Amino acid sequence: MIVERIATGSFILSTGQLVSIVIGLAFSIVVARLLGPDNYGLLSISLTYPLLLASIADLGLGNVISSLTAQNNPLGKVYAWTGLITRTITSMVVGLATFILADFFASILARPEIASYIRTLSILTFSMSLLSAIVAVLNGLGKYKFSASVSILQYIVRGSVVVLLLILGLGLRGAVIGYAVSYAIIVLIYTIICIAMLGKPLFSRSIVVEMVSAALPLYAAHLGHMFLGPLVNTILSRHVSNYDLGNYNVALNSLAPINALVGSISIVLLTTLPLLRNNSKVLKERVEESIYYAAIISTSLSLLYLSILKPTIYLFYGKSYADAPLYALVYSMSIVLSIVFGMTIIGNYFIILKRTVWNALIGLAGTTTTLLSSYILIPVYKTMGAPLAYVLGSLASSILALLIATRIMGLNINYGKNLKALLAPLVSFIIAYTTASMIPRTTLSIITGMIAYIAVYLTLLPLVLDKGVIKRIFEIASRIELVGKIIMKLGSIYLKII
Repeated sequence: MIVERIATGSFILSTGQLVSIVIGLAFSIVVARLLGPDNYGLLSISLTYPLLLASIADLGLGNVISSLTAQNNPLGKVYAWTGLITRTITSMVVGLATFILADFFASILARPEIASYIRTLSILTFSMSLLSAIVAVLNGLGKYKFSASVSILQYIVRGSVVVLLLILGLGLRGAVIGYAVSYAIIVLIYTIICIAMLGKPLFSRSIVVEMVSAALPLYAAHLGHMFLGPLVNTILSRHVSNYDLGNYNVALNSLAPINALVGSISIVLLTTLPLLRNNSKVLKERVEESIYYAAIISTSLSLLYLSILKPTIYLFYGKSYADAPLYALVYSMSIVLSIVFGMTIIGNYFIILKRTVWNALIGLAGTTTTLLSSYILIPVYKTMGAPLAYVLGSLASSILALLIATRIMGLNINYGKNLKALLAPLVSFIIAYTTASMIPRTTLSIITGMIAYIAVYLTLLPLVLDKGVIKRIFEIASRIELVGKIIMKLGSIYLKII
């Protein structure tokens, strides 16, 4: 049950994220064309503070709600209801704050004419904040299909409503109303779904205290991470050109599929491993196993995508973004480091045990290192200094997470095995990336790169991993709904060959 939930949940959430990315990109292009550069810019800047306040309202409760809801007993529903009610209150507060402070935000942005837009978007602030809590509950309940449908439906409804209002000639105001109304519709739909799943409302003040106590350290880390990007961009803006900034932002956008994959696996583990919290020994063993297998699977898939990243960027953004692939590759090292060290899974383990103070310290180490490195590296290495700073920040937080996990929490993690498992995808990446880069036609380059990576990877895999480990990977993948049987058949053929 545990393996099946992890495999299927990861696949569903990753697929949902990727589909929503494609839908969001398509609608953003249409909206940008209908509005034109000036109005599209005003829409983007009008969203700045409503989205910021929606994020601030989390209080770190999202992950805690997911973890505590994941219980095979009625208490899980008490945690779910208590979390939802608490987040409804905080969502109302930030929504009201957005409405009241609209003129202030507009003046800060030096565009007083958008105050009325920000007031309308206060509905968006409330809706997005509450929607994130609903998603946390759905994940905790193991309803990953519903959770994935949220991310897909929000892009479909938002895009459709906004485009319709623009076609009707309502212009920028129509786009703003479209954002507000679409999220209000979505949050209403999923609130009804959640109520149907949870039944009679339940609330406990003691659970509020328990959840907030566990969440506040996470909130501290969340706030640091939330402001890190704008601070690094501020440093960048003082040292590099608009051309470089454009390439850097495209580089970050291009890594969305990897972030979706890693994030989905992390969410599923956070909402599945708590089912073992009553057996600390088995929980610890599953965490150690998850770090190893997640490192193999996530790294292999991430480097497959990175091997065709250059032609992919050229295909979607054009060859004028010639520097973006290199920035993306360097930045991706920060993600790969966190995968190999199992940082997100270790963080989830701390959340399950309600030892979230460690999450705060790890987050502080990463944020501080990244920020200080940015101040030092960006003036010297210009745009490349930013991704290098993120790599150093990831390294610092990963090392600290490793020390806490092994020295204090008693986890037995064999990182020699993790690094050895990295050899096959790393060599495959180097060969595939080099091969793909030599082909001028982007589509052919992508196809060739993928074939080269898969061929080299499957050849090298038996040399670095035991056959039993490979068999276990295929067993895990075979539990995935819809595609599991196909993977198992292919796996059986591959295992016979090796």
